[in-house]
Amino acid sequence: MLTMNFKVSRLNLVLALLGALNLGLATALAMNWHASEVQKVSTSPGMRADLIEVDRPWAKTAQAQPEPQKTIQPSAPRIDLKSGQAALEKAMGTGSAVVEKSTPAPLLCRVWGPLLASESGRVADSLKGWSGTFEQTEKQVPVGYVVYLPKDLVAKGLGIPQLQAKGVSEVYFMASPGPLQGAVSLGLFRDREHAQQQQDNLTSKGIPGVEIAERPGPPRVYYIAKGTAEQINQLERIQTSIRLGRLDDCPAS
Repeated sequence: MLTMNFKVSRLNLVLALLGALNLGLATALAMNWHASEVQKVSTSPGMRADLIEVDRPWAKTAQAQPEPQKTIQPSAPRIDLKSGQAALEKAMGTGSAVVEKSTPAPLLCRVWGPLLASESGRVADSLKGWSGTFEQTEKQVPVGYVVYLPKDLVAKGLGIPQLQAKGVSEVYFMASPGPLQGAVSLGLFRDREHAQQQQDNLTSKGIPGVEIAERPGPPRVYYIAKGTAEQINQLERIQTSIRLGRLDDCPAS
């Protein structure tokens, strides 16, 4: 009887173990199926957000890391020194030519004169074929200097008799219309140096107020000519051919 009960107990134990194994196997299968379904639906675009956000660390480790991109440095251009120098010289030459073309040549100025009225027509005819520019002008040129006693002193009684009494022989009354009308001339001189000597001599004789003035001659004609260096050379040849007056540099303005 005891043996029989022992056999029954062993059978029950075996059956219990088999049942536990079956239950564990079924649970494992159920869990595997559920994980597979969750993974499947989580990658589907139409499922809920709470299913999409399932953490899958095994998938992250399987993703390949992107390789860093390499920056390719461009190679430096090759410099041709000969061609660069030739291009620079060409550019400089072109620039110089443009500057020379745009900058007019400086003009030179000459004065042709003095000329008498009868001589000016001949000079004007000779300039008709000249390529420069010119203009005609007139002015009085001093022909010398006069030493004189001003008319206000003459009016005060210092006249010719008084001057002769002091040893002055070259005296005459200036009656011609002009700025010196009414004065007394004490000498005519070609240059100022000799006129200055006469003034000093009269002052030493006790004659006060002696002055010096230019003696204006008749009006003279002048031509103011302007042109390039080549045109001025042509002008000099023209003046030499007719031999009237002289060519001088224009006075500084």
